[in-house]
Amino acid sequence: MEAFLITGFLSFSVGAAGALILSRLLKTEVHSPNSERQTARAGEEANLEDRLEHSEQARAQLQRSIRRTIALNRLLRKFNEDLNIERIAGEMAEFLVEQFGIRYYVLFRRELEGGFTFFHSNAEEPYLSVLKQTSIPAGETSLHEAVCRRRKRLYWRDVPRKSLSSAEHDVQQSIPIRTLLVFPLVSADQVMGTLDLSHPSETIDLTPEDLTDLEVFVEHLAVTLRNSLLVGALEDQGLQLLAINQRLETEGMQIASLNQLLRNMNEALDLDLVLNLMLEYVKSSFDIHYYVVYLIDQVNGVLTYHRSNIESFLPGQSMQEFTDRKLPLFPVNGMHALACERKRYIYLPMIRGRSDSEFENANLELTGMKSLLIFPLITGNRIIGVLDFSMMHDRMRLSRADLARLSIFSEQFAVVLNNSLLIEELERQQLALEKSVYEIETTRNQIEQLNEFTRKMNEQTDFKFIASEIFRYLEENFGLEFSWLMLVNREKQTLFTSMYSRPLGLTPAMLSFLDSFEISLEKASGTLYRTAFKRKPYYLPRIPEGFQGSPVDEAIKNSLNLKWFLHVPLVIRGETAGILAFTNLDRMLHLKSRDVHRIQSFADQIAGALNNAFLHNQVQQEKTRADELLRNILPVSVADELQDTGQVITRVHDDTTIVFADFAGFTAVARGMSAEDLIRELDGYFYQFDEIIRHNRLTKLKTIGDSYMFAGGLPEARRSHAIDACLAALEIQAFMHQQRNVKASLGIPFWELRIGINTGPVAAGVIGKDRFTYDVWGDTVNVSSRMESDGEPGRINISAATYNLVKYFFECEYRGFRPVKNHGEMEMYFLNRIHPKLSMQGMGHLPNDRFMDLYRTVLRGKRIAYRSEIEKKTAPA
Repeated sequence: MEAFLITGFLSFSVGAAGALILSRLLKTEVHSPNSERQTARAGEEANLEDRLEHSEQARAQLQRSIRRTIALNRLLRKFNEDLNIERIAGEMAEFLVEQFGIRYYVLFRRELEGGFTFFHSNAEEPYLSVLKQTSIPAGETSLHEAVCRRRKRLYWRDVPRKSLSSAEHDVQQSIPIRTLLVFPLVSADQVMGTLDLSHPSETIDLTPEDLTDLEVFVEHLAVTLRNSLLVGALEDQGLQLLAINQRLETEGMQIASLNQLLRNMNEALDLDLVLNLMLEYVKSSFDIHYYVVYLIDQVNGVLTYHRSNIESFLPGQSMQEFTDRKLPLFPVNGMHALACERKRYIYLPMIRGRSDSEFENANLELTGMKSLLIFPLITGNRIIGVLDFSMMHDRMRLSRADLARLSIFSEQFAVVLNNSLLIEELERQQLALEKSVYEIETTRNQIEQLNEFTRKMNEQTDFKFIASEIFRYLEENFGLEFSWLMLVNREKQTLFTSMYSRPLGLTPAMLSFLDSFEISLEKASGTLYRTAFKRKPYYLPRIPEGFQGSPVDEAIKNSLNLKWFLHVPLVIRGETAGILAFTNLDRMLHLKSRDVHRIQSFADQIAGALNNAFLHNQVQQEKTRADELLRNILPVSVADELQDTGQVITRVHDDTTIVFADFAGFTAVARGMSAEDLIRELDGYFYQFDEIIRHNRLTKLKTIGDSYMFAGGLPEARRSHAIDACLAALEIQAFMHQQRNVKASLGIPFWELRIGINTGPVAAGVIGKDRFTYDVWGDTVNVSSRMESDGEPGRINISAATYNLVKYFFECEYRGFRPVKNHGEMEMYFLNRIHPKLSMQGMGHLPNDRFMDLYRTVLRGKRIAYRSEIEKKTAPA
């Protein structure tokens, strides 16, 4: 119809032009005067020739229009007959080239959100690849968006090197375009996209009539494109509905097949028959050829091989490796462990790379499998094992529906497997019952033997002997080479080493670890805490590779190089008193459950004897410790008297030396120290003082705050007591001077010490009821205290009584008579050093051999005097 309108329009245009020319010719002939005929004829003839030439051109234009109309009508018939743009693309391109000189066309489809994507073009490579990748996003200002919005064509004879969007700019940079026309494709008042017409190198000059014809072409193309899209959508919907119907039919058949399989599995009691039914089903339904069934070992935290059909694929030795390999579940670093943790299947249609589990990698390398599907087998929310499906030569291609059906199958298989395992367990129990008669007789003999051993142990009180006998009994009867007895400290809530056997293979490092072992009884202690808390034995027949226990478990395993272990609690009156741990250092020992039970029974019977012996040993140790503590508080002879008689008689010692030492400026320095630092500082000094008086054979009396008091000549008399006291005082001051010099060089405040010494009679004895204290009383003590208070920091002040006993050994500085409270005036001396002639190298610090000869003379009870003193006494009056 539209082609007819175009043709009629062109015919009307040519007829009107001819009539106009003839009318003008007639008018010229009628109205020309006779007189001007000759002159005007020549001009009219020339004008007539021009008009005839124009008429020829119009006729040629008319013929071209007719040919174009015919070609367009032919193309439009193609549009009506075939809605597939691909099949009429060649004729459309040929029409555009012949009629308008247009080289390329590009169809862009407008998406629902407003963007533009490539649809079709007659461009060659590489331009076609560029166009296929072209996409103009929605919302972005672009030339195509403007054309569609205005619904008006765009015609550029010479394309400017600019664009309104990045996508259009990329096309201009990649494809040469000289002339460009962009038409909106509108049909049923809906903009479906754009048609781009271009030439890469030539300028296309189009007349208004050309543009009109192109608009007609574009209108029909838009209708064809719209119809093509609608038909395509309907075809796609029809294909989808057909596919859905076929899938439903297939799934119905698959479900029926699965239901039949599940019925057959439920009816079968033999696991091998169930596995054969399963293999037949997965082969026919999913083209899966291999399966492996693992069972979970809860004690060791591993998956162990149970059944498979890959023995037909693997040779004998490789199959043995495969069946022996256990897959750890802890830590969760493998595919099987992850499937068990998540309780969901894991599907690997194509195995690439490596697993995080070295055990799974070993299996993958051994079998060379290409695909793997892992199902955790769960019954009652409890994982009992894992079912693997695999392909060795090809990959699996399973849909979601396939995986769903296999999941249903695996759930039912888990129930069947669990029932089969229960039946096997019942059969094993039946066999166990058949053996019970023999075991009862054997157990009776063992009980009699154990009772006899326990009776002997109850008669003993030597803890070490009992422990050694227990270790020997366990090795002889159960093959337990290494036994380790740990006891519980109730006060500290710790577990510590008490005793252990010493088999060959214990290294010094192992012995050091055992001797120093002590841990807190808390959850972090791992298996030992579990044994103590549950009061049940813990047996790990083989520590798996990669075993990760608590830090305590790891320390024990690594230090003792454990391969297996058994922990047995020692329970007394419902409380765990200790743990017996067992292992062998150089070989595995596979204990049966009845062996573990026998060992626990043995431990229950000897726990009382062992505990009584330990308590007896503890009492003896506490008595020894109390004796040592008493001797630390009291002099040895006084402590012995107190233990033997329950009291200490107060005694008067006629000849003793009392020493007082007090820190000068203590309050000022202590004010800037914390309590902890103050106590630590005093303890350091007093500790050194204790050492000094000990090796000088003196007796420490007490400390009061920052004062330190000791004595010589008691509780046992010693003739050298004054000399000993002075030597100790000089050594103490030497230590204090050394500390002062060090702290002064560091700019740290320091203390200085005043020491006072006096010699004379005192009364000594023990005071107190709950806390004993050995103390002295008498005027000698008071004077000694005054000697200290009247002295000077850093110096030793002695009385005349002391001076007269030590003047032969020490260099003293006379201070004269000085007032003493309640005693009037008394002579005092500063004790400076040992006489140079009696000291090593004449330094006055350490006694030399001559000093020691004189010292021994005093010890023998002989008196020492200067020659002048003897002469003075023997001179006549």
